[in-house]
Amino acid sequence: MCVHIHANMDMNVRVFLISKVRKDQVVLDAMLPIFFLTLAFTLHLPTSSPLPSLNYYDANSDLHIIREWYNMVKIPLDGPTSMMQLYSEANDKTGKMDTQMIVYLQKVTQWQSKCASVPSLTVAECLVVMMYTDGFYREYDQATTNRNWRPYRVYTTLMMSALRKLSKIDPIPPGYTLYRGINFKASPPTSKRIVWKALTSTSLTIAVAKQFAGKNGMIFKFKPPSSRFAAKVSKLSNFNENEVILFPFEAFDFLFVDKWGGFTFKTSKSKNLLAPSYCTPNSVEWACYRKVLCSAIAC
Repeated sequence: MCVHIHANMDMNVRVFLISKVRKDQVVLDAMLPIFFLTLAFTLHLPTSSPLPSLNYYDANSDLHIIREWYNMVKIPLDGPTSMMQLYSEANDKTGKMDTQMIVYLQKVTQWQSKCASVPSLTVAECLVVMMYTDGFYREYDQATTNRNWRPYRVYTTLMMSALRKLSKIDPIPPGYTLYRGINFKASPPTSKRIVWKALTSTSLTIAVAKQFAGKNGMIFKFKPPSSRFAAKVSKLSNFNENEVILFPFEAFDFLFVDKWGGFTFKTSKSKNLLAPSYCTPNSVEWACYRKVLCSAIAC
């Protein structure tokens, strides 16, 4: 009898201990997330994935890359043969992945009548701008960002020539802000002075940028001190977006993050990267460059 009693008591103790251990484990499991969250805040540890970075070059440390691109496009194309060169490049798929270049070129050729609105452009210059605004920018900007420049040398040379002319024909009034919307949140640039890797589409209308940004994106604001850094292309676009294209490989100063989380930039007046080769010494353009009033690539 005594043994039976002791056995029951021993069993009760075991049940009690097991029950207590299980309850303690439940409490511990519930407290662990709170403990680690408190630790994260205390140590300022990230509790979510880092924001993606923007695609840009550092205007100082990556200057050799910028000059490599510039040396490819600094020599203008011969006007009378530019269309032939453009078609030849569009048909050549060497170095291009899943290219649609010839498709876009043939498509915009049907709208060639639009070129009458900008008579100062050659037909080839007009068509490359229309290609870009119609959707070719997806392929072209990706290739440029990846430094796959050579397969698009003719296109790029014509595009830069067209943008330089457009920026002078219809300059942006001083003080106007340009807006660009992207559909994701990005981390602020770590470089104070940056260079975009490709052409950058913006708009004079903030509502257009907001449409591109959507609910989960953000807006960039650009304040170029000179219209020579940007060209209006709405006349050659099928979209009513008041579009302005910023020249590639120009230096921009990152100013600040605004209260809505957007980034504000301005054209750098202290970093003209390509001027000596574009501006003839003792010319009006050279004087302009020396006074840091104009973009090298626009001279």
